Amino acid sequence: MAGSIEQQTGDTGILPNSIVCLLGPFAVGKSAILQQLGDNFGFDTPKSYTTREKRPTDNSDLTVCVADEEFDSATMLLCTMHPTTGHKMGYKATDFDGEKPVAIVLSHAAFPALQGLVAVRKRFIVPVMVVAEPTDWGIWRKEREALPDYAARLADARSCLNWAIGAGRKELNFVTNRPENNPGFTAANAIITSDYSEPTAAIAVATKMRARAMLMESRAKR
Repeated sequence: MAGSIEQQTGDTGILPNSIVCLLGPFAVGKSAILQQLGDNFGFDTPKSYTTREKRPTDNSDLTVCVADEEFDSATMLLCTMHPTTGHKMGYKATDFDGEKPVAIVLSHAAFPALQGLVAVRKRFIVPVMVVAEPTDWGIWRKEREALPDYAARLADARSCLNWAIGAGRKELNFVTNRPENNPGFTAANAIITSDYSEPTAAIAVATKMRARAMLMESRAKR
C-alpha cells in the first residue's frame, strides 16, 4: 500500500472512521467508484456542494449546485475554489460526524485541508488517485466535449496530473480504473482490499494522461 496522510496499513480493509478521498482528473469514473462504495460496501457518500451551474452529467445524489450566498452561509469543510473556473466546492461539516466510513470526491486543490479534517474529526484519511489508460479516458472524456467548460476541465486535469506525478505521489494510493460491465466495482473493491496499482506503473499512466490532456487542451482553445 502506498502512503497516506494517516497511514492505514495491512490487509484489514477500511477502518470505520476512515474517509476515502477520490482524487483525479475529470471523466475517469470517480463518481461510479463513489456510488459502488456506497451501494455495495456500506460507505456514507455525502453530497458535495458547489456554486457552479448544474451539468447534464451531474448525479443529484452526489452533487448539489447552490448560490454563493447559500454556500457561504453553511458550515463547510474541505472548501476550495476551482483553480480554473473560480467556483466554490465543499462538504457540510455535519456529514463527517457519523461512525461509518465516508467516501468523497475531492479536488486536488483541497488536499492540504485534509490535515485539518484529521485533527478536528479524528478520522483516518485514505487518499486515492484515480487514473485511466488514455484510450479509456478518451472514451469517457468524449461525452464531455460539448460542455462549455471543456477546455477549463482539461486545464484542471493537467494541473491535477502534474501534482500527482510530482508533489502528491508520496501521499497517494493509485487505482487504475477500466471500463467494465459494472462501472467502478473493480476499482472500489481494490480500495476496500488495499489492492492498489503499483506506483511506478500508475505514474506512467498518469504521465501519458497528462500528455493527452495538454494536447486536447491546445486543440480545445483553437
